[in-house]
Amino acid sequence: MIKNATYKPIIKSYPEYAHLFSILGNPQNDSDFSKWFCWNFIQLRYDSAKDVDEALFFEKDVEECNIYRCSLLDKMIFEKNMFKENTDFQKMATHYLKLGFYIIVVLDHFYIPFDRDYYQKNHRNHECLIYGIDIENNSYLIQDFFNGSYSSCEISMSDFWKAYTNHYDYSIFDDEKIYLFKKKSSMEISRLPFQKGKIKSQFQNYLIGEISPIDDRTYGSCCYNILFDSLKNKNIDFRDFSLLYEHALANAIRIRLLFELDILSSDEELQKSFDEICNQALNLRNLLIKWKITQRLSLETAEKLLKKIQENEIQTISKFIVNM
Repeated sequence: MIKNATYKPIIKSYPEYAHLFSILGNPQNDSDFSKWFCWNFIQLRYDSAKDVDEALFFEKDVEECNIYRCSLLDKMIFEKNMFKENTDFQKMATHYLKLGFYIIVVLDHFYIPFDRDYYQKNHRNHECLIYGIDIENNSYLIQDFFNGSYSSCEISMSDFWKAYTNHYDYSIFDDEKIYLFKKKSSMEISRLPFQKGKIKSQFQNYLIGEISPIDDRTYGSCCYNILFDSLKNKNIDFRDFSLLYEHALANAIRIRLLFELDILSSDEELQKSFDEICNQALNLRNLLIKWKITQRLSLETAEKLLKKIQENEIQTISKFIVNM
């Protein structure tokens, strides 16, 4: 068996984040990863255009905050039509997994037995991460969102090939490409510049916020307006509030790393403020999960908590910018 190491991702609201952290691990445990992390996962963007999945994301156009843009990873791209047969793909996967690469392909969960929500019920194209292969058992080890959570499973090569070759018509993903990723060496990563100025400018842009009618996008702190509207109208996308928590978590980790790296002078009150926002965002997410299950809890409590998070965040980030 060939099995590359994976880690429990700290940011996992979408596959492009979950797969990235699954490969790289926790920035608090990796000095190479920590410096890069400090200037990413700062800005937020809400897409409202009709041709996209309306949701809250980390801004990817000015940051490297997804697996496809991360400068810590070497990347290769193959066209899907290069592999006409199951055995062709197997040879490629075996070769590159041995070299320490991870492989991302779009699979239809209709053919993945482990996913009880979709197997033989509904079609769902999604980006899956291949991190291992077992030749003796004719299977792959893959990770994706199965049964409501990001998890791992083993899939037979025959089921994999069905999921790989049988896509339904619509997909927001690029079905025709195969992506391979491998973490760069410590020496290569050490040569990457530490972008301290970008940390400050990104937080400034976040606080200012922006609503862009040209591309139907909302940026930074203005995203709170959309979250308030979703609570008021009871039109709640739980991914948005999961990502709000992960944004707060990223900030709490970031400030701690900046202290450890001596980029900022230690400030216990500032650290406590970021930690408090993180805990409040987690409580809000959990409160909304309970509301979804019971439909009995008042959303007024959620609105008040969201308002408190917004106010605390503005105050704390403003202080952080002054310290930078």
